[in-house]
Amino acid sequence: MKKYIVRFMAVLIVIMAAVSILHPIMTANRKTDPQSEETPAEQKEETPEVQEEETAAVTSVREIKKHGNTVLEMKTSEFMDKGFDFGDIVTVTILGTDYEIPVCHSYSDVAEGQLAMVFDNSEKDDVTLAVNYGSFADYARIAEKEIIEEEPGFVWHYLEGVAEPVEVAVRMKEAGGYSDHFSQSDLHRTNVRSDYADLTDEEYANFREITCGQLKEHMLYRSSSPIDPSLNRNKETDQASEKAGIRSFINLAEGAVTAASYEGFDDTYYASCNILYADLGYAWSSADNEEKIANVMRFIADQPGPYLIHCKEGKDRTGFVIAILECLAGASEEEIVEDYMVTFINFFRLEKSDPVYESTADNNIRSSLAKAFGIDSVKGADLKKEAESYLKRIGLSDQELSDLKKAILK
Repeated sequence: MKKYIVRFMAVLIVIMAAVSILHPIMTANRKTDPQSEETPAEQKEETPEVQEEETAAVTSVREIKKHGNTVLEMKTSEFMDKGFDFGDIVTVTILGTDYEIPVCHSYSDVAEGQLAMVFDNSEKDDVTLAVNYGSFADYARIAEKEIIEEEPGFVWHYLEGVAEPVEVAVRMKEAGGYSDHFSQSDLHRTNVRSDYADLTDEEYANFREITCGQLKEHMLYRSSSPIDPSLNRNKETDQASEKAGIRSFINLAEGAVTAASYEGFDDTYYASCNILYADLGYAWSSADNEEKIANVMRFIADQPGPYLIHCKEGKDRTGFVIAILECLAGASEEEIVEDYMVTFINFFRLEKSDPVYESTADNNIRSSLAKAFGIDSVKGADLKKEAESYLKRIGLSDQELSDLKKAILK
């Protein structure tokens, strides 16, 4: 009996020793939070973290426009269905490079030289990658443009190593991150006359006389295109031009062949007048554009007035050339900005009280003039002196500058 008791005690000692060794190990493997004390049946299952689906899209380049705006295959409505909207900041990846770009109504929503992803909420529904007063195709090193004699007068060639289709990936960077830069209302131009029933035909056509500074009366005008029917304003503009007695037109938008190809061109008042086809781009400081602007000034000096300067909308290219002439005429910075912004009032219903009114002027005409003149700001500058220096720098002789002044100034 004693023998069995001794054996039992020995086994018990071994078991107790094993428990003392294993207990710390088992305890260390248990959770230290309150739920660790629950039985396995009571323990709550951990909910796996659900990651929010990324707002993203993949498309490709559909077309490169004349001045380098790059149109995508995917439409505005399709991007918006995926969760993108005006005011977002997106990351656009193209040819291995990322670009952070705001989603805008127009490239005018960003400063000169800045990128914009433009959502067109009209019937075209296009999405365009653009540079304000620049070329996205050049900026992103996608293609280079060749000028040709055949219509449409140019062709884009993809650069070496760029294969079609050119893939474009877009993903959300910051939803609504650019919203503060937008107007309180949706800036949107339509091409329907009845949508502007409160405007006269001249206002609808963005047609107006320039009267600031020392400009002669009834001598200088600006407008949208009198011949391009795409904005549905050409007939109103042509009629207003005839009524004003315009004798010389400066077409900043296209060449002679393209202009003559518009339906009904030969029957317009426009076709019976003196016309300079300047075919101006948006990069004001390029050598090509400076030469064309100098030729515009020489044309005005050589041909009889009244003169009308236009592009397509009569907003950007027209706005810049008109502003140079206004500076030459001694107009104030306030007068120049006010005239430039009339187009935004006529087309987009932008009001002076809207906070975006001033930023639009800053991003566009103020910035363009300052860059052209090589100054920090047009505010407080001697704009007449700056304009004279600019015109001489781009090639006008003293005599040509004198003849220009005689043509348009009192």
